[in-house]
Amino acid sequence: MDNEKREARAKALAAMGLVNRGGDKFKVSTPSLRGKQQSYWVWRNVEGKVMCNCLEFEEEFKKDFNFRCEHILAVRYHLVKNKPPT
Repeated sequence: MDNEKREARAKALAAMGLVNRGGDKFKVSTPSLRGKQQSYWVWRNVEGKVMCNCLEFEEEFKKDFNFRCEHILAVRYHLVKNKPPT
């Protein structure tokens, strides 16, 4: 998936309210397709690196440690959107 599509999908996931905090992790759900919905977890590992358990992240992260899947990007958009005013 190219970066533009990934960004657009991430923004849509955040806008639809499909990102939810669960303790120190975030659960990112996918829109329901044919009654089937999947969820992925986004968290920081012990080194502070942002991780996701989706297949795309697991594959791409091996080649590029800075890779961000749509679920990680959705968490970022969710946090920006819900940032308390200063």
